[in-house]
Amino acid sequence: MITYKEFVEELPAYIKEAESLKSASNLDRDQNFRRWRHRVTELINLIEVQGYRVNCNINIRRFRGQGGYTSAKIEGYVLDLNDTIIELKTIVDHYHKYDVPKKIEKANESNLIKSGLIPTIREILLSLPIHKLWMTVAAILAFLGIIFYAGFYAGTFYEKYTSVESKAVIQDESAK
Repeated sequence: MITYKEFVEELPAYIKEAESLKSASNLDRDQNFRRWRHRVTELINLIEVQGYRVNCNINIRRFRGQGGYTSAKIEGYVLDLNDTIIELKTIVDHYHKYDVPKKIEKANESNLIKSGLIPTIREILLSLPIHKLWMTVAAILAFLGIIFYAGFYAGTFYEKYTSVESKAVIQDESAK
């Protein structure tokens, strides 16, 4: 298991490597870049599993701009790489300034309900204006009525045209 100190001690090497990746010829498809991104992402995941919050958006960055292999794509790649470098440097700086951050306590559902962050069904029903509740019930009943009527109509339609008598009428008409 990695400690927060070990996590921060590994970041400067990744920051230095990221600086060298700015001139990668294949941008986000470069094998060195992909390896670097995977290692940084894995390192962040390892520390976040322990309850630390890491303020780095490397997981959601695309590392490319819009369009094909254009200057916009290169600019997007470099911009995302620079943003990631800034975030990693900030993590290191905050560690040296403030030391190890507090772990985030995982909230379980019962604590959230007790604290009022998750409303109970009773609270939801009490907070609804009565006319909205009745309109919802009426809409559900109307929907069920339409479904029932459509099923009934389809059943009678099927019966009407698949019965033995209707087949005889159809054959008589085709014989004329």
